[in-house]
Amino acid sequence: RSHISAYVNNLIDNPVLLDVLQELYGDNFAFHQASGDYVVHTPRFQVIHSDFGRASPLCPTTAHEEMGPIHDWQHCPILSINACTQPVTRWNGAMRIVTWEQMKTYCPGRWTPSLAGEQTETASWLASKLFPLDAGDVIFRDIRVWHGGCPNLSGTTR
Repeated sequence: RSHISAYVNNLIDNPVLLDVLQELYGDNFAFHQASGDYVVHTPRFQVIHSDFGRASPLCPTTAHEEMGPIHDWQHCPILSINACTQPVTRWNGAMRIVTWEQMKTYCPGRWTPSLAGEQTETASWLASKLFPLDAGDVIFRDIRVWHGGCPNLSGTTR
């Protein structure tokens, strides 16, 4: 368990990260979960999705009974903080993000498209990639934002 203390000290109890959270939320925030992710070698795009289930953030009629509305895009209820542990390039499975403006154009009243639908209706989303990123870079992301992974053609797991 020695890696847990390094993880907490360097990624969670980090003055820069805490300053950003303080600016966004004041004293009204709490860490909910710390976890990791990896991208295996794959020639396929990951389907666009929200980490908040089938979120349609710009559709005011959509709400969750226990968690409240998910459509208020000006208030981020849960923030994902992705720390890069190695460089992210165009070849090793970069994240792609659908902007709020793109979501507004696609919505209201629609869920995320299938990959086939994305290729025909919103092909520009396939090129919306976050790279290059260096080891140590951090992505702050509203979990409702639609995103997906790009193919990892590097031949190794990232």
